[in-house]
Amino acid sequence: MQEFNTLGYDIPEEDVAERLNGDGPGYEHLDDDQIVEYVQQCVQNEDQSDADDDEDDDDDTIVACPIRNTEAMHMFGKCLIGLRHQEETSTYNTSILLSLKNLAAKKRQSTLTQTNITSYFK
Repeated sequence: MQEFNTLGYDIPEEDVAERLNGDGPGYEHLDDDQIVEYVQQCVQNEDQSDADDDEDDDDDTIVACPIRNTEAMHMFGKCLIGLRHQEETSTYNTSILLSLKNLAAKKRQSTLTQTNITSYFK
């Protein structure tokens, strides 16, 4: 229970016990046969959706990104500024957003630099 408090969550012990026991609303108690039936349905639905996706992928058309790398870099920068002012922000969240901003900056830079003909033969 102390672990939740150190992470900044104020959760009553009754709620934690209820969630761990699975007795809360929305929890189903299934026997083995029901679990097997549910998994088989999920697999069938997944197979059908994969087949539908395969039919849609026959186009082989490449859709261009509607956002330029410069715009993405500036948007990630603004998100980073906003994220740093949030109390719930962790270092992990900030580092992921920073790496996405750096990726957009690298892509932007690669589009700005002129490509040599020798780079196509590597």
